[in-house]
Amino acid sequence: MKLTTKSRYAIRAMADLAEQPRGKAIPLDAIAKRQCVKLKYLEQIFLKLRKAQLIEGKKGPGGGYMITKAPEQIRLGEIVQAVGESTAPVLCTVGTRDKYCSGVNECPLLPHWIELKNQIDAFFNGHTLADIMRKKGG
Repeated sequence: MKLTTKSRYAIRAMADLAEQPRGKAIPLDAIAKRQCVKLKYLEQIFLKLRKAQLIEGKKGPGGGYMITKAPEQIRLGEIVQAVGESTAPVLCTVGTRDKYCSGVNECPLLPHWIELKNQIDAFFNGHTLADIMRKKGG
């Protein structure tokens, strides 16, 4: 399984916000510059994060974005889900067949793929932004 660029950038940007003083709005261009992400791409990601209520925006002078909850309360799985990405290692684990699939009913690998997806989901839902911050500093 390869985590999508959108998911990686979303997690990095959220970790960046989590490192800032609580309640301080951070301009998106500053985050984009620190994370080496194109501003336009980050704008698209932040629209989704805002819709999921993981961040809030403040307009005007001193405006920008801030996280809506403590880093300990924001799970990586929430971030991945907010940007509309899947953690599925193969399409059949989310009920979609691809052109190379012989069929879900006769696939001997399906139970293993489902187990892998469950482990991936458990990882992302078992780690928070605070965990990332602790490992970065440690």
